[in-house]
Amino acid sequence: MKLSDYSLDDLIRKDLLFLFPFYLFNLEKELRTFDERAESRKILISSFTELLDYVNELYNDGRLAFDKYLLLTDMIKKVADSLSVRYDNARKELDEIMGGKILEFKGERIYNEGLPV
Repeated sequence: MKLSDYSLDDLIRKDLLFLFPFYLFNLEKELRTFDERAESRKILISSFTELLDYVNELYNDGRLAFDKYLLLTDMIKKVADSLSVRYDNARKELDEIMGGKILEFKGERIYNEGLPV
């Protein structure tokens, strides 16, 4: 099995949660060209956001236990940190996304959506 043969949609459809952190290795090319190519930036951010959104959805729907949720998000963060260590702008962007996506509980989301703009 080669992870590079799997898209994020494949991992989600087949419910291969344990491979989510390692999916980020498929995005190394986008990390290297993050500052030079807007397309790389878009791909990296959208893939990372989609991955975290799905993990949050699993947790909020009760399909993923809290301890597994924390373990999975922690592993995703560690892999993202390790891969982006040489790419400051990409690392900052991924850190911002992680900060906003991790521990976004259903009650918080409902409350925040109900706040006046």
